Amino acid sequence: MILLTSAKMPDGLDKDTLANAVWLMFPNPRNQKYFNEIRCRTNVQAACESLFALAMLYDKITELPCASIDTSDLIFSRSEVGKPYFENSEIKFNVSHSKGYVACAVSMGEELGVDIEASEISPERAEKLAKRYFGTLDQQDIASSPEVFARKWTEKEAKAKFFGKSIGNILSTDKKSCDNQVFDEIIIHRFRFDNIPISLCTKRQFSTITFTIQ
Repeated sequence: MILLTSAKMPDGLDKDTLANAVWLMFPNPRNQKYFNEIRCRTNVQAACESLFALAMLYDKITELPCASIDTSDLIFSRSEVGKPYFENSEIKFNVSHSKGYVACAVSMGEELGVDIEASEISPERAEKLAKRYFGTLDQQDIASSPEVFARKWTEKEAKAKFFGKSIGNILSTDKKSCDNQVFDEIIIHRFRFDNIPISLCTKRQFSTITFTIQ
């Protein structure tokens, strides 16, 4: 089972309050450095959104259909390309945030990647990026609407997060391969919240996906 949730972060939250709250949720001493790195980011809004996403993650972990999980045992870490994971647990998770919107996905052992994109882009900018990073079929679709670009970009980001690769690596690989390539072992699930695209990348063989809005 994969639990996916999305929310609009409430106004007025500050990163210190959020960091302290998340620390209470995941109180393992080894997590303090991880939380402090997020809190000290130059982009205050992004720091708040990242910490808020971890609070959402805590809620989803408590809903997993398995034996009771002691979150004080969970230790956050990052891969070489920055993908977060628990170094001592089978729990898989991924989070994304954009302009105050946050998405969080979690499962017990099923690899995943999620991305949400609320940023607006001009038609000219979308077309320029499409020509640089997408195949010809995608370029035609994107040229018709910046909203299409946002959706397709979340699909690329979710795929990159699934494989634990950089977005540049995925964009380069897809552009060199056939248009709209879909790897045999993965599938992209598409959702929307406030008309904002969310993409979830999973293995083709999965149990169920529960999507909620907070």
